[in-house]
Amino acid sequence: MIVFDDFTTEGKSIGWARTLLTSVKAEQVIALTIGKYRDSRHTAYQLRPSTTVDPFEVNYHLAATNFATTAVTGAAGPGPDDALKATMSRFIAAARSTD
Repeated sequence: MIVFDDFTTEGKSIGWARTLLTSVKAEQVIALTIGKYRDSRHTAYQLRPSTTVDPFEVNYHLAATNFATTAVTGAAGPGPDDALKATMSRFIAAARSTD
């Protein structure tokens, strides 16, 4: 499963998408962004193994204790255009190798 977000600030939306997909047994989740606002620290949240999530349940109550957290430092890298081109080149090469 590939989750694509154009830009991220703190990584919460794409992190939550990854969390939901892995909780419903997605074999692999690849999170891609082409840019990040601000050089900043953010927190990556990972559901603890004892916590399960049903994405079809409407009223879900999770607490901070349901997550393991890791501080992640944002950094500037190559421009978003370069990153997107490199990523798309890899997808095209992979698709061609399976034809």
